[in-house]
Amino acid sequence: MTMKLAPGVTVRKEGMDLDEVVLGTDLDRRDWVTMGRAAMHVIEREGRYVLRLADNESEVRKSFGGRLWYAPDAAYRVRATFVPYPPGRKVTIINVLDEASDEPSPGYVEFALGGETHRLDAVGEDDGLFFVLRDATAGETTYRPGRFLYVAKKPEPGKPFELDLNRVYNPPCAFSEFTTCPLPPKQNILKVRIEAGEQYPPRRAG
Repeated sequence: MTMKLAPGVTVRKEGMDLDEVVLGTDLDRRDWVTMGRAAMHVIEREGRYVLRLADNESEVRKSFGGRLWYAPDAAYRVRATFVPYPPGRKVTIINVLDEASDEPSPGYVEFALGGETHRLDAVGEDDGLFFVLRDATAGETTYRPGRFLYVAKKPEPGKPFELDLNRVYNPPCAFSEFTTCPLPPKQNILKVRIEAGEQYPPRRAG
C-alpha cells in the first residue's frame, strides 16, 4: 500500500523523511512510520485496510511498568500429543467485535493436567501451532477474555512432545482497547487452572 502525503507533510521511516512511502500490511511485513508523537502502520482485516495509530506520549504508555508473569513451573511443561485434522477442517473464531470467521485448523493437541485430559484446537496454516484459550484463572490472575500460546514447530503426529504452558501470553487487547483480538472457541475454554504464563493486569510504572 502506498501512502501519499499532502504537500509539505512528511513521515519518517528508517531515519528518512518521506512524502510518499510504500507500507506492507501486518499480513506480509509490518512497516512503521512516525509523524511527531504518532507512530502508525497498516493492518488488513477481512479484506479491509486500516491505519493503526500509536501515541508515543500516551499516559497509558508512560504508566506501563512491564508485563507480569508467573514464575516458571515445571508442572506446566506437560506431555502432549498432536492429532491432525483432515485437510480443509475449519474452526469458527469470534473476535472482540463479535465478528465471526472460519479459520483453518491443522489439528488439536491433547494433554493431561490436574488429573484430567484436555484438548485444544489449533488455528492457522503456518509451520507451527497457534492456540487461543481460556482457563479457570481468567478474570482472577489472568486476562479474562483469554490468552495465546504458540508452538514454533508443528509436532510429529501421534508422537509425544513437551507443551510448555509457561509460554501462554496475553493478546494485544490486554494492552489496548484499539485492537481486534480473537476469542477462544468454546472447545478451548478449559475448566482447569493454568497458573503459568502471563498474568493480568500488567505492572504500572513507579
